[in-house]
Amino acid sequence: MTDYGDTVLRLWGRQLYERQGEPLAWAEAVLEATSRPPTAVTAAMSGRLDALSDSPSDRATLLFRTVAKLAANLRGDGHYDADVGNRIGPLALQLGELEPPLASPIGDTLGHPPDGPTSLVTVHASELSVRATWAKWRICFSWRRDLREAHPRSVM
Repeated sequence: MTDYGDTVLRLWGRQLYERQGEPLAWAEAVLEATSRPPTAVTAAMSGRLDALSDSPSDRATLLFRTVAKLAANLRGDGHYDADVGNRIGPLALQLGELEPPLASPIGDTLGHPPDGPTSLVTVHASELSVRATWAKWRICFSWRRDLREAHPRSVM
């Protein structure tokens, strides 16, 4: 996936998480939409990072670990990660892509991601992507200028 696509997903995930009035209830509904055993959902909601350790899907395991971290964050246990809730939506969406039968229930729980160039999230991601590209170019040019000043014969 491109940087632009990642930016769109990250922004969408953040906006999705920030809209939740009850983030734990929402996260639980996302886990339930994955059709994994209720015991795994309960374990993740209690903050256990090994809630789905026997799953053949790495993406599902990562989603359950992320929700477990969110549950621990909201209870004040463990190490705080300010962005953990933002990752739940994109991870669940990717799980739905990897396991097509889950796409519809997960999509219904999440709401569907922005599509099309006029979406506010897409427009904002585009602006961030352009700014990041210009920042990279400025760093590259300043590095080259500094190198040229230090070693005028080695760099044209």
